[in-house]
Amino acid sequence: MPYSELKPGRLRLEDETTGTAYLFIQKDDEFLWCNAAEDILQVLSCVKIGTLADRPSAGKKGRLYFTTDTKELYYDNGSSWVRVVSGETGLYDADRDTYIEVEKSADEDIIRGYVANTEALKISSAGILTFQKQSVCVAYLSSDQSLTAGSETKVNLDAVTIDVQNEFDSTNHRITVNMAGKYLVIATVTHKPVSSGDRLDVFIRINGASGTWARTVAYTNEQHTIMSAQIFELNEGDYVEMYARNYDSNGTIVGGKTLTYLCVAKIA
Repeated sequence: MPYSELKPGRLRLEDETTGTAYLFIQKDDEFLWCNAAEDILQVLSCVKIGTLADRPSAGKKGRLYFTTDTKELYYDNGSSWVRVVSGETGLYDADRDTYIEVEKSADEDIIRGYVANTEALKISSAGILTFQKQSVCVAYLSSDQSLTAGSETKVNLDAVTIDVQNEFDSTNHRITVNMAGKYLVIATVTHKPVSSGDRLDVFIRINGASGTWARTVAYTNEQHTIMSAQIFELNEGDYVEMYARNYDSNGTIVGGKTLTYLCVAKIA
């Protein structure tokens, strides 16, 4: 039959199923859970407090120790003191999918920020800040497009080299931003004029309205590249388009990812 026995500073309990005996011993301000041979299985006690230098030697599994000088909590695993961080080096939200992590491995010295378990920012040990998911879209015209003399013609952008937030609209040949902010917009068009003296224009339009434009004059009938750039304050859902014009003749827009393209990049 299982039994229990109580002595000063000591309680003996026997497992009702297995008959294994356990001792609970009060010693040195600690409550020890031991086997019958008085080997310590776990320390059942309150958190001890003191400086890191005054921390006792490890070897009593279950003890907790808070260091008043370094403000850290340690756990005695039976052989050494382990700083209590729950295996984590980050600050987490309620469902643990949005968090800041200060170091994935020892001495990596990189801060990472995650949103919905996707890495959104990183600060390197050199202090370089990277936004992996920052909105950037670069769309281009893949083949030549004709111009009608004197008419502003939308450039039929039909492909992308970069589209971080899936903002390119290939049907309407434009880029629609999905978050309000300040955006750097660069429009680059390569024209092939009909003759020397043709006036070649490129336009940036925001929601169909004129944003900014630039002009060059062809000195030969060889292709010319013209660029217009501006920073715009855009709202969610605003769209950016690029137009071109040969003011004097028909001409051609030359296709190619490095020749005719529209770049929209969020900078703030």
